[in-house]
Amino acid sequence: MSSTPAPVTLKPDVRLPLLVVALGLALLPLPLSPWPTLVVVLFGLFLLIQSASLRLEFKEDALIVWQNSRELRRFPYDQWLSWRLFAPWLPGLFYFRETQSIHFLPILFSPKELREQLELRVGALEVPKDDPDELAGPSVHAGESPGVRADHRHGGLRLGPDHPRWSQGSGHQHHRRGGDDPDPGGPNGCRSHPGAVRSMSSTPAPVTLKPDVRLPLLVVALGLALLPLPLSPWPTLVVVLFGLFLLIQSASLRLEFKEDALIVWQNSRELRRFPYDQWLSWRLFAPWLPGLFYFRETQSIHFLPILFSSKELREQLELRVGELEVPNDNPEGNKSKSEQ
Repeated sequence: MSSTPAPVTLKPDVRLPLLVVALGLALLPLPLSPWPTLVVVLFGLFLLIQSASLRLEFKEDALIVWQNSRELRRFPYDQWLSWRLFAPWLPGLFYFRETQSIHFLPILFSPKELREQLELRVGALEVPKDDPDELAGPSVHAGESPGVRADHRHGGLRLGPDHPRWSQGSGHQHHRRGGDDPDPGGPNGCRSHPGAVRSMSSTPAPVTLKPDVRLPLLVVALGLALLPLPLSPWPTLVVVLFGLFLLIQSASLRLEFKEDALIVWQNSRELRRFPYDQWLSWRLFAPWLPGLFYFRETQSIHFLPILFSSKELREQLELRVGELEVPNDNPEGNKSKSEQ
């Protein structure tokens, strides 16, 4: 008989939502009341609803997240690299990392059952499986490397003019332009790999911009500054909620500059791809705030809030796209260039 454990669905635990609600009520005596209380209590009620509708089911090959009777996500165990429970006595947060993404979830279920099932199904992965120190293995002396000829392993490596295939005597200066470079191919050498030659080109490596939360925090501060105005607190509520929305976006969205396109990611999902050869112009408005990022393609125009490092954004735009302050198809711009 197989020892495969039966599927298990975790029991809900409402301690964390109730703790958040209690924390919100404790903020009532503070300045700006009741707004901090309102935000925190609403978040606690949201968690309470989630604890009533979500379920975690540990099956034979995957962890499944259910919302009522609908399957939301499936996380196969063979894709897991590590997991950890932070402050399970609260309960707090459940962290786990897959090969393609990282997840943080509030513990809305029995933390004891959660730990038991994780250790049973996944194992105690407190250290990722792909830890570089583990993959590297024991250190090897340079002379014992499998890429070194057996007759060269004693007395150290033989390099440069001491190598037996070096056509010139000791002390010879290597100059490829001079035509005196011996052919590196043959039984004692290896020709350069085409991929290695391409990797030495000037094509920049992909870059993912660092998030910048200054704009969301500025919007929240602006909303709070509207409290003394008429119709309060509704203008404040609308502006602060918009600032919180931007704050969530700055945590989940990423801009990645690749060789041929700008890619917008939301967590591990690709949202949009903007090939550089379709760009006509771009501009950063008030990057010192930071403000807005405008760019125009052949078919559309885009305005995005700058939720990333404005310095890195400008550097990558100038490197990948160029200084397109004037559209490529602007007739006056083309005319001035032709006259020069």
